[in-house]
Amino acid sequence: MQELGCLQRQQSKKEWQNKKVKELTHSVVGVIGLGSIGTAVVQKAAVLGMEVHALRRRQLGDEQSDVIMHYGDDGLNELLVVSDFVVCTLPLTHSTNGMLGKKQFAMMKPEAVLVNVGRGEVVDDDALVSALQAGTIRGAVLEVFKVEPLPIDHIYWSMENVLIAPHCADNTDDQHSDALAIYQKNLKWC
Repeated sequence: MQELGCLQRQQSKKEWQNKKVKELTHSVVGVIGLGSIGTAVVQKAAVLGMEVHALRRRQLGDEQSDVIMHYGDDGLNELLVVSDFVVCTLPLTHSTNGMLGKKQFAMMKPEAVLVNVGRGEVVDDDALVSALQAGTIRGAVLEVFKVEPLPIDHIYWSMENVLIAPHCADNTDDQHSDALAIYQKNLKWC
């Protein structure tokens, strides 16, 4: 994460300095939540040569052979310990609210990066800020927040190891036609 900020600063100063970056190939990605988004992340990560771990509440029997599966609370802990990148795609439910907090960040590798594209409430913001400030984890990429838009005085804005995206992953030219196609498909099921 600091590498991105460093590259942006170098660009603005027109400085040419070669920096080492983290290669995705041979890295471990842990995907929390295997809905449509989580499944797409798993597929793309595998193509990039990443070792893929995934978390589900329970075993369903349809797991892919190239994905190392983890289940339940113990599975979450196992996934966090081994992952270089933790991608959270969870919906907000009673059981996912605040699921990633101080204890979970302490289990992660110091060089790990959290990516949250699910729901902001799944992450304990205070615990994440503390982990980022202390260097417990390397960085975070956040696309969703408890309060949106993110308040202008929120500390995330000023943290060099945080990359903020304003809940815009679905803000594409064809989002409305895609949504309509999904609606029509679902309507046929009724």
